Amino acid sequence: MKVCGHCSLHNSAAKNYCDRCGAPLAPGSAPTARPHSAASPASDLVLPRTESAHSALSARAESSAADLRRRDRRQNLYFLLALLALAAGGGAVYLDRHDPAREVLAVAGQYLDALSRQDLPAAYGLLTTAAQAHCPEADFRTGREGAAWTWSDARIVRLESDAATVKYLLRVPGQPPREDFLAFQREGGRWRRPHNGQMLQKAQDALDRSNPDLALILAQEAVRIDPRDPAARAFLCEAVYSRGIAAETERQCLQALDLSARQPSQLSAKSLRNIRAILGDTYKNSLHKYPEALAQYDAMLASPEGAAAGRCEALLASADTRLALGRDSEAGQDLRAAAGCCAKPADLDFIRQRQARLPSGR
Repeated sequence: MKVCGHCSLHNSAAKNYCDRCGAPLAPGSAPTARPHSAASPASDLVLPRTESAHSALSARAESSAADLRRRDRRQNLYFLLALLALAAGGGAVYLDRHDPAREVLAVAGQYLDALSRQDLPAAYGLLTTAAQAHCPEADFRTGREGAAWTWSDARIVRLESDAATVKYLLRVPGQPPREDFLAFQREGGRWRRPHNGQMLQKAQDALDRSNPDLALILAQEAVRIDPRDPAARAFLCEAVYSRGIAAETERQCLQALDLSARQPSQLSAKSLRNIRAILGDTYKNSLHKYPEALAQYDAMLASPEGAAAGRCEALLASADTRLALGRDSEAGQDLRAAAGCCAKPADLDFIRQRQARLPSGR
């Protein structure tokens, strides 16, 4: 046997090269193997030189690869952070430029500037498609040319995803400044003015001419142009009432009151009293919902304006409703209060007739 001096493998005597490591074996007598060290029991596992070199190269290559991977991770992290910063900056700029409040105020300024400098075509171009369809530019010009006025202090008082209301201060020469309101709608990604003033004026004219059918059609179109407009709902409430449609009168009048409570508008206190009077009369005489009718009359009498305007009519209606509910004592109080503010002979006759029905005669 020949023992390899490099890897200690026992080879046959005829071998000239080691079967394991390929090292040359001395011819003739077999070389002796290197003795095992008692202090190194793992010496039998020592790899030949060629495998040791390969392991060293592999270790260095793996270390270099790990370094490259760490470097790539750092570079990727830096790139990601830079990308996030860029995106955040770009998003802030986009949000600033496309902030709905800023957009609404910008369009409101354009609209008011155009009107105040008599550039009516420019103002007309800011109307919604529905508004332009129901209001030709010639009608839009009516009553606007030649009037001098200025505006200031525009601010948003109501903002939704697709609708907004802007309040501003209107100054007309010779008149004290007053607050006014403008409604806007989002249409095709832009804010536009749902102008329905001409439709409302035509509806009022139709009511004045006792033409409820035409008033109803015009009021419906005004609501389609701006469904959130309390004034348009108020006209529709009155037009439906003129047609004698009780259930629809209730629905439209309640919507008008709800919108007026949630959204600023140009509805006057007189208009609100009129809505409640219509609703109360519908409840009392058509739907026979006496508690609901009484709630409307109480609201009319509780309002600051109710102390004077329309007080007589509200008290008479309230007294009649309380009598229908069997609340005679309260009805008597209303009749006594009405006797102190009503002046028309017909109203005074009504008071005497109702007092005669009370158990006490009063």
